[in-house]
Amino acid sequence: MVDTRPRIAPTWLVLLLAGVVLVTLYLVHPRGGLRSRMTSTDAPSDLSIAYLEAWLRVQPDNAEILSVLGTQYVRLGRNEDARRIAVRMAAMPSEAMRRAAQLLRLTVDTREIFALPVNDPERDAALVRLRAQLANAAALSWSTDDLQVLAEMAASVSAQQLAEQLYARLAVQDPAQQTRWNREVVRFAMYGGDYRGAADGWFRLQANAATFDAQRQCFIEGIRALQSGNLLDDALAAAEQHGAAFAHDHETLIVLLNLARAAHRPDLVDRYAKALAGYAQAQPDNGGALRLVAFIREREQLDGSQQPYAYMDGPQAGSGRVMRIGTHGRDAHVVRVAAAVNATGASSVATASGTSAASSAPVAAASSSAAASGTDVQGLLYQSFLESNDLPNAQRVATEQIQKNPGSAIWAKRLAQVAEWNHASPLALQMWLVYAQVTQDPDGWKNVMRLAPMLNDDNAYLAALIQASNAAPGDLKLLDSVVATYERLGRPDDALAFLRGRQHNSPAEAIDSRLGLLAERSGHDDEALTYYRKLNQLYPDNTQYALRTASMLYRHGDYKGALNALLAARKGAKDNDVLFWRNAAQLARLLQRDDMANDAYKHLLASNQATPEDLSAMTYFYDAYPIDAARTSELQFRRDQSLLALQGAIHYYTIAEQFDRVAQLLASLSPAQLSAAERDPAFLQARAEYYLEVDRPYDALHDLQAAATLPGATLELRAALLWTLVDYGSGAQLRDAVAEWRDAPAQAPALWGPLAAALMRLNRPEAALKYLRLQSASMSRDPLWQLTYAEAQEMAGRADRAWSIRRNVWRQMQQEGVDIRANNAAGQVALRTRTSQGGDVREQLLGRRVTLASIFENGDVSKAFLTDLLASDAGRNDHTEVRRTLLGDTPGLPPAQLKPAKATAAATAAPDQARLTSSVARDVALAWAMSQEANPLAKRWLARQYASVLLQPSEQLIAIALAENDKPAMERLLDQQGSHLPLYNRIDASIEVDRPGAAEDLSFQGLEGAPDDSEMHSRLQQTALSWPQSLDATVTSYVEHPLDYIEQTLAGSIKVADLYMVGVTGVQRFQHSTDASQLTEVPAIDRSVEFFARRQTYDTAFQVSAGRREALDSFYTVAVGAEWGRNSPLSFELKAGRNQTALESQALQIGGMKDNVIGTVTYHATQHLYATGTVEADRFYSQARHYLGSGVLSTGEIGYRIRTNYPDYTIRLIGAHGDYSASGAADGLISRLIPVAAGPATAASFVPQTYSQYGLFFGFGNDLIDQYTRAWRPFLDVGMLHDTLQGWGPEVSLGLAGTVFGGDHAAVFFSHQRVSRLGTPVTQIGARYSWFY
Repeated sequence: MVDTRPRIAPTWLVLLLAGVVLVTLYLVHPRGGLRSRMTSTDAPSDLSIAYLEAWLRVQPDNAEILSVLGTQYVRLGRNEDARRIAVRMAAMPSEAMRRAAQLLRLTVDTREIFALPVNDPERDAALVRLRAQLANAAALSWSTDDLQVLAEMAASVSAQQLAEQLYARLAVQDPAQQTRWNREVVRFAMYGGDYRGAADGWFRLQANAATFDAQRQCFIEGIRALQSGNLLDDALAAAEQHGAAFAHDHETLIVLLNLARAAHRPDLVDRYAKALAGYAQAQPDNGGALRLVAFIREREQLDGSQQPYAYMDGPQAGSGRVMRIGTHGRDAHVVRVAAAVNATGASSVATASGTSAASSAPVAAASSSAAASGTDVQGLLYQSFLESNDLPNAQRVATEQIQKNPGSAIWAKRLAQVAEWNHASPLALQMWLVYAQVTQDPDGWKNVMRLAPMLNDDNAYLAALIQASNAAPGDLKLLDSVVATYERLGRPDDALAFLRGRQHNSPAEAIDSRLGLLAERSGHDDEALTYYRKLNQLYPDNTQYALRTASMLYRHGDYKGALNALLAARKGAKDNDVLFWRNAAQLARLLQRDDMANDAYKHLLASNQATPEDLSAMTYFYDAYPIDAARTSELQFRRDQSLLALQGAIHYYTIAEQFDRVAQLLASLSPAQLSAAERDPAFLQARAEYYLEVDRPYDALHDLQAAATLPGATLELRAALLWTLVDYGSGAQLRDAVAEWRDAPAQAPALWGPLAAALMRLNRPEAALKYLRLQSASMSRDPLWQLTYAEAQEMAGRADRAWSIRRNVWRQMQQEGVDIRANNAAGQVALRTRTSQGGDVREQLLGRRVTLASIFENGDVSKAFLTDLLASDAGRNDHTEVRRTLLGDTPGLPPAQLKPAKATAAATAAPDQARLTSSVARDVALAWAMSQEANPLAKRWLARQYASVLLQPSEQLIAIALAENDKPAMERLLDQQGSHLPLYNRIDASIEVDRPGAAEDLSFQGLEGAPDDSEMHSRLQQTALSWPQSLDATVTSYVEHPLDYIEQTLAGSIKVADLYMVGVTGVQRFQHSTDASQLTEVPAIDRSVEFFARRQTYDTAFQVSAGRREALDSFYTVAVGAEWGRNSPLSFELKAGRNQTALESQALQIGGMKDNVIGTVTYHATQHLYATGTVEADRFYSQARHYLGSGVLSTGEIGYRIRTNYPDYTIRLIGAHGDYSASGAADGLISRLIPVAAGPATAASFVPQTYSQYGLFFGFGNDLIDQYTRAWRPFLDVGMLHDTLQGWGPEVSLGLAGTVFGGDHAAVFFSHQRVSRLGTPVTQIGARYSWFY
């Protein structure tokens, strides 16, 4: 049967649909196993868990099911089930399953830990355990996905280091995503503080970066990573390793420069800064800044204004005003300051204080300045150069910026700072001034105020002071500073104008007072007086203006007017105007208005405000009134307990013979006061004077000895002790004191007298004369000291001089008598002097006249004077002079009424004992009366000493022996009397008898005792340096064309005994020929050495020498010499030598030698006139000892010394004749010196021609070239010489000689001979030095 049902779709369509269904089923069928199917679901559920558990029961060892089930448990939070699955997985033999089990446990632990509360104490411990488990797990090999899980897990538990390591493994294990993993490495390295790891990550990223910008960014980030960890050295090393490609990259260099700055690596800072700058070798115009300042100041002067220059955008800018600054032909335009400041940024200004020390200022500035931004490269460079301590480049940067933008306040400040740190203080000051004038910054002005005084730039200082004074017109201190600066600049008129301009802004009195003072200082005396008088009129009660007027009048010599000015204000002066009365007293004392001074002092005392200084001045004023001086000193002591006042009170009460008051004053001292006073040498000295007056000399000596050992002991105290020792001390005490103080300086005249007295008592007249000579100049009319000086001269063997001194004293006394009788001015002075001396002194005057009259006049005259003495009564006990008073019983002072003075021994003695009875005693009294010596002990000693030796003869045996040249007598006196002889005579005698060592020792000892004695120094020089041992060196350049050479000499000598010396001399010549047509084959060096031994006495000398010379040939030399009559008017010298240097010609000097015999006779007719003659016989040889010829040289000289001491001007007439014969023949050795072109050499080629010379010379100091002199002295010898072969020619020799260190001798010299015996001009320049030891 046929199926007639209709078809829904064709067969092909059905088949097609079936195929689509099959394909769809295939495509949607899950693949990858159970894990992939289960994980592909949206979320785990109990159904999926049940499904997996059912499968697990069917297949209990199915690893895939276990893994998926464990994951599902974790996701559902079924941690215990997950742990159970993990245990089953770990029990399986598969390594992969065990790792999966470990990963599962870690996941469960992580979830459990994070489920704990944050404050749960178990959480931290669990985290520690988990991190340890993760670290253990990380040691295994994992797949990429598992590594990622572990890394994320490590990151979640803050195990950054572990996460970093895992991501690093991922970067290696998964190259496809290496960039991603490296960034994670960097991130977690930074989290964990592994800055090196982070930097390595960035550098790996840099290596893989495709573009330069990316590489640079990675490199910079790597450097910053290390910098973040303060690993600055590592960062610098990494920069060197990875930054080669960015050596010239602007952005990179900025980063590296900041890095080097942070690392305190000045070398790298300098390197990167120079690389960034690109102008390290540039040389900008360093004077541009200073020219800017100069222009500003010049413009200000032209404008007549002291105001700072107003820049175009400053507060006072004028429209269109432009400055042009000359910069060596170029023009620079001032730019707008505000624009420059805004462009640069205030943050780039260094904030280091200008007062910082130069050594630390750059570091301080760098630390306090803001970091340089990318738009302020020059500021960064500036800061960088500062931090690298490259101050010159920092200054260069600032200078360039100033040149580019002269109006930049910031760069002006920077240049000022760096210039100061770079020790360019003048530039710093100028730039601070510019900065301050531009910005009016107080700090800028402060820096100008600080630097200007140090650099003595008063102009800048003045500008700063004026600015400060303008800001504070009422500040008088600033006003005074401005005036003082004007005065230092020599602009007092400007200062006056400045003050006049302030008369309306400051107190009128203060300005007028200052105007008066300034006008006075600047020489406008009339104006000053006008101001002072104006002030006196306005303020009549102000005594200060009267004082100023008086002061100015005083300086003009109008002393009377000055005092009148004070007297005019006297009515307005009150007792409490202490300064007024003090100055009035001083001026009155100057005018010898004792009444006014006394009145002023009374007002001072009445004011009860007299200071210790005032009382001290009163004490000095009332010195002639001992009772008043004593009371003012006592008042001062009662007020301030001053030991000086106590000492003055004792001293003046002692002079006033108020011994009871001294005793009361001493008794009133408490034990503490007495103990303190006894530690004061001045008090002990005053008490010693008191003890001496009350006849307690040994107590006085004890006080003076104690005082001399205390600190602060004065020369006067030592003098008092010496005087007391001379009178009351033992010989040993006196000797010790002299040994301690005998070297008192010349500025200590207080010790001259007592030291002379002590030395004369110890029989040391030469030492005493040292001090007496010092005193005689100031006491030329004091007979006592002159007679003492005469005695010392006589003890020293100078009887004639002593007699002359005594006769001069007698003539002086006679002249005074004549003047008194004539009643002339001189007589009135002498009469007043005698009257003021008192009766006792007048009596002594008559006594001395009697003594001297007995010596220089006849007996009748002496008898007449004696009669006058015996008939006179001078009133020995009249004490009126010491009891006078001006103050009377002035309130506040101790009473003036004197108690009766203690009777002295002289007053209570018998009348016949009080009168002088012997001629010697009368002579002593006269010397005492005429003396001006203040210390009475000096008078007593001098009187007694002169009396004891007046009639004693002087010993002159040694002087006679020296005069007669009696050597046996001299030897006998030296051996027997020794130290009793005058020192000069001992020295001279020791020299005469050939004891030079002893003479030198005596001279040295004498010079030690009298270091200022020039005569003794001459003796020491004569004995020590007449024949000294020394080390010598000489360098001389000879120009003697055709032979030029430099001669060097070294020598040394040593004395082996008083009369014997040995030494050595080495000579080396560096020579060459300047004309090969005359002289050739000259050896370059000519050496010689010579040893000598010498015996020298006062009259004779003998020397032998031997040596070796290496010139054209080598050979030995020998010479002997002798002298007779060395210190006699007529002396002889004879010398013979073999193979000696022949200087008669240049060829002989180089290749020849000579044997010679020399005889010299010298005659000194007087000290001024002398004559000398020399004959020298020579035989000339070549250095091969071949005879060349012979000759005789005769010379003579007659000289006259105009002066015997330096400058010893001398005129010399000289003559010479050389007669030579070339009778030999030249050998081959010497012939090679003559060029072949000159023809065959003969003996005549070498032996000089016969010649004659005569000439006249004048000079001085010719011996100084080898003679010791302390001072540097020139010497000169100049003249004209005639030669029969060469004609006339000048000759000059000059030089300078002296000592360098004291015990040595140095000389530099120059000489030129137009005519010489060599036949050519000769020039010498040289220097020599000798050290005496």
